[in-house]
Amino acid sequence: MRAAVDVMGGDHAPQAILQGCWDAAPLLSDEDVILLVGDKQVIDAGLSASGLSDQQKSRYRAVHTTQIIEMDDPPVEAIRNKPDSYCMSHDLETTGISAMVHDLLSLSMMYGVDPNARLARSATHYQPPKKAGPMRRAIDKLFFR
Repeated sequence: MRAAVDVMGGDHAPQAILQGCWDAAPLLSDEDVILLVGDKQVIDAGLSASGLSDQQKSRYRAVHTTQIIEMDDPPVEAIRNKPDSYCMSHDLETTGISAMVHDLLSLSMMYGVDPNARLARSATHYQPPKKAGPMRRAIDKLFFR
């Protein structure tokens, strides 16, 4: 499994978000990678103070961003004006993240949940993965087969 976590977003962030990540460490397998997206200094300090073993720490990777999407930021403006934030996680060049973001965007467009997803998907630098991701395969299996 490969997942990205927005460390800087949410109530009581970043401490509560990081604590949730550390609490999940015993559930992760050796192949799992958790990408912690946010201020690298904050993430590194949290990882140092986490009390995790070196093997557990190796499953976490910091992805530095300089911008934070606030709760009152309109989605379209966040995508346009905050390119170095969690909203651009599909630039992480990891198949799992790319597939997940693609799945979310295509499902959102298909079911009309968020029309602003069309803007993100139509961005010139967006490249969908070559095969459907796990979320899309699960939705297809549940509803279309």
